Amino acid sequence: MERINQWTGLIANIGLIAGIVFLAYEIQINTNAVTTASANSYVEHWIDTGLAIGLDPEVTELMRKIDVEGWEAVSPSDANRIRFISGSILKGIEFAHFQWREGNLDPGLWQGNNAGLYEYLWGVSSMREIWLSGDRVRFHPEFRYFVDQMIADICSRRECREMAYQPPPARTKGLEAWLARTW
Repeated sequence: MERINQWTGLIANIGLIAGIVFLAYEIQINTNAVTTASANSYVEHWIDTGLAIGLDPEVTELMRKIDVEGWEAVSPSDANRIRFISGSILKGIEFAHFQWREGNLDPGLWQGNNAGLYEYLWGVSSMREIWLSGDRVRFHPEFRYFVDQMIADICSRRECREMAYQPPPARTKGLEAWLARTW
């Protein structure tokens, strides 16, 4: 009888270990599925945005006009239209930032995102205006801090006289106070 109890206990322990291994495997599959879904959503956002802008010559011309001639060159309704498009692009990038922070976005995809954001912030007037205006409060404090650090980096390499920009404090000093002031 003692021998049967030992064998039963051994089989139960083996079953428990197999169950734990299977659970770990299922968690890994679920993590991969979430990462893939996040990447897919992100890529779809950029495809839709690119098509919306690239296939609409009017929007493309409005953005060019704003960049070359300034906001005064477009009507108030067109300016609002471009602000909405630019804000939507920034919201998509904010989503990617959130997914990356949560570990749900591939680091390589996130690095490519940063290069695009870097160019948008410096090269597109409507993006800079949205970011430097009061509209930036619509974004999560962590994302605002991230973008502000990126702009500070841009400004350290280029002249930023036209941008009334105050960089945030270093992350190690005063981040909580800065987030409280800007939230």
